[in-house]
Amino acid sequence: MFNVTTEISGKVKYNTQQQTAQKNLGTSKQHSSQLLARDTSIPTKMLKFEIGRLSGSTTHSVSITPETLLGRNCAILGSTCSGKTWTLASIIDHCIELRSKIIIFDETCEFASLDKRIMHLSIGPSISSEIQEFGATIPQFCLTQSDVISLLSTGTSDPLGAALSVRQALNEIRLQHRVQANRNLQDNHSSESVEEPNTHILEDLRHFFYNQLEDHSNNLNSQHGLASDHKDSAHSKIEILENLERILHSPENSRIFSQGGKTSIFSWVTQFMREPFIRAARISLKSVPKENHMRSIVKNLIIRSLLTFAEGGLFRESPVVLFMDEAGETLSTENSALRDKMGLTALSDIIKGGRIHGLTVCFSCSNPALLDRRITQYIGMFIVHRLKHSDDCDTIRQLSGSTDDPSMQLIPFFHSGDAALIGYELAEPVLLNIIPPRQTFEPGLYSGFSRFQKFWRHAAEPKSSLSILKD
Repeated sequence: MFNVTTEISGKVKYNTQQQTAQKNLGTSKQHSSQLLARDTSIPTKMLKFEIGRLSGSTTHSVSITPETLLGRNCAILGSTCSGKTWTLASIIDHCIELRSKIIIFDETCEFASLDKRIMHLSIGPSISSEIQEFGATIPQFCLTQSDVISLLSTGTSDPLGAALSVRQALNEIRLQHRVQANRNLQDNHSSESVEEPNTHILEDLRHFFYNQLEDHSNNLNSQHGLASDHKDSAHSKIEILENLERILHSPENSRIFSQGGKTSIFSWVTQFMREPFIRAARISLKSVPKENHMRSIVKNLIIRSLLTFAEGGLFRESPVVLFMDEAGETLSTENSALRDKMGLTALSDIIKGGRIHGLTVCFSCSNPALLDRRITQYIGMFIVHRLKHSDDCDTIRQLSGSTDDPSMQLIPFFHSGDAALIGYELAEPVLLNIIPPRQTFEPGLYSGFSRFQKFWRHAAEPKSSLSILKD
């Protein structure tokens, strides 16, 4: 839609369409100044963030209350290297300066360098000894039937057959525990209480399928062979057992699930809510593998439990905001069918109804055109950085309700850090430059992204051990 040509000197020469947009921008900036003036009528005693400065100005700051920015969820949109992560970090920095409670989901360790009033937690082993991360685990009793079926049936040769086998096993284990509970109640000489069936559900399933395979083996020895359907069933159970062994005993997964206790992620969250000095809790998911949708299941499980906490009143006196970088895949229309099938809807559930319980979301996304429209209608504030794709730009125009606004025509030409503020409480978009975070924020320090300065410096050339490279 917009054509940009570059001169040899590297300066940008805009075409007629952009010149027209910039000519009309004077009116937009005047309206933005009026909106800014109205926004500065906020009583001085009210909490507010100074998130940026009015575009083209070094003196006019843009301040906004937490209720306006985060109270109805916030989406930070923009293409790669447009400034989304910096904006997310800047808002986090503002929150930490206040007596806030925020939870950061960090899948890439982009936010591991934050060190001010923050509790670092890691699901699974820590990725670096330089970060003081507390190990956190997922209690098995939090796994729903849908979670267990997805973990164990994904990746098998017959997912439907494996899912059926896991569902039948879960029902039999539940029945066995209920029978044992009734026996203990009827036994006057025993006061032993039976644990809830899901306390160590993965170990129970492992024993269950091992016993079934042993029965198959005995039948094979006694009947001199099995029918083909029995062989298929045995093969499916072997694949389920392989998944269970990998989840419970492989080095990368053995510290993810537990039977609860002090290392439980929810014990840490409860402690975090009680500790007044700590303002933020960062949950690293870097060590959780993506195979068999494990990371998606773990993330959804934590978010689902946080929503349960909120509905129980834990966040009533201290609202909590969840921060999530690059959440487009979790909320995209393309994955909606898989999301609904696997029950991975916790994040969208919070966006739709979490605010009445004191729980909202602030997330970033690179492709706003792919966001589920059933979710975007519950987002009260959009911070839009540079977007190049025409579908993304059209989506922003629809979200803003200003299809002919000249400021919308400049979105493809934004520099890094430039943004448009779009929200229900703003009559029209406000153009601004985002203020960088004040505390140390080095997104590539632990994520391994673009660390050329550290690893590509000149050093003494080692002698090669390869004969082909010898002088």
